[in-house]
Amino acid sequence: MNDILLKVFAQTPAGKTLLAGDLLAVRQQTNRQQAFFKYSPGFLENGFALDPVNLPLAGKTFATTPGVGMLRAFADCLPDSWGLRLLAAKGGKSLAELTAAGLLEILNGSGLGAISFNGPHQDQSIEFDLIKTVLGEVRRFEKSSLKEAEARNLRYLLACGSSAGGAQPKMIVSMAGGKWIAKPCSIKENPQLTTLLEDAGLTLAKKALIPTAHHKRIVTADRQILLVKRFDITRQGRNAMLSFRALLNRDDPTEVSYNALAEILRRFSVVAGQDIENLFSQMIVNVALNNADGHLQNFSMLRTKTGWRLSPAYDIVPNIYQTFHLLKVNGRHEQIGFEDVIQEGRKMGLSAHLCRSIFGDVIDRIADWETVFDQCEVPQKQTIELRACIDKNLARFSRGLAAITKVQAVPRRVRKARI
Repeated sequence: MNDILLKVFAQTPAGKTLLAGDLLAVRQQTNRQQAFFKYSPGFLENGFALDPVNLPLAGKTFATTPGVGMLRAFADCLPDSWGLRLLAAKGGKSLAELTAAGLLEILNGSGLGAISFNGPHQDQSIEFDLIKTVLGEVRRFEKSSLKEAEARNLRYLLACGSSAGGAQPKMIVSMAGGKWIAKPCSIKENPQLTTLLEDAGLTLAKKALIPTAHHKRIVTADRQILLVKRFDITRQGRNAMLSFRALLNRDDPTEVSYNALAEILRRFSVVAGQDIENLFSQMIVNVALNNADGHLQNFSMLRTKTGWRLSPAYDIVPNIYQTFHLLKVNGRHEQIGFEDVIQEGRKMGLSAHLCRSIFGDVIDRIADWETVFDQCEVPQKQTIELRACIDKNLARFSRGLAAITKVQAVPRRVRKARI
């Protein structure tokens, strides 16, 4: 493992690519690395903080603790497990051979968001018409240990799928003049529940007036595919994007509550009040629909022309496997009730009256969740326990709201989706 020096570039929403600085990963004797980053003088004058919490715009050298590896803002550019394996294959190596810096070197200009390495961003999407070919390559990739020699058989997948992959397959496609993340279910999942549940989750979040990534679901080659439009790309350039895992500098989401995310919004969002209300609404939907796997990478800030703000909601997937919510609500991970939600909202800085008003409005708007599940073709047989869980959640919420309205009126606030 050698030292790796990367040139870091950042593209603005207006399309201007700037040299942001130098990133150096230094080899440690323990087979780990220490990372150092320094902004370029030109970027200090004309750029923006790549991470407003941990990399403020300053002329000093930022460094990780020895042996820690990579600065969060840059590690955030990498995909998750499925995508990491594919990214390693793109570099012709096994994942075990590569550090975060080595993976970023392979990622080069193909990542999401505004940051690129060793050159400007490149269009790594494929035309949607090629999706059937890519799905065939996905099947081979999932069935294979992917020896180095097999990489040449994944031409299209390596071109479009190595920057966005999470636990499930993902690829970047061009369609109808825009860029989309295509998310087919794994071939190991039958029926293809994840895609159907995410379609339902995002649809219900939109009904609750939460700013939500535009999405659509299609069937191609007998595979359910969820298409999510990229909100990091503007007509002229790119919006920077940073997850709350990077912003909070935390790996374990079970130690974090929603009010910690709200505190970041309060400090750095240009529309903090709106964003905290939207985050509170998303928390209600997550708890009600049992989106228990809402980890810190499923929440991000987006830097638009006007500054940092909460990104549209994405990855809202009602969970059929667990009821333990990763993020805490009023100190609880399970059996979260009406008063827990209200108390967490108060910790987020919202008034009790506003919390109750938003709460009642959101619950009213997702009350027809079963109809939405049916419209999204979520099968009954495989989701019996999930449906029972949602019924229990809404019953707890309704009892809490009813107890309050017996004592005082809780008017429904007229709300509009805002972003």
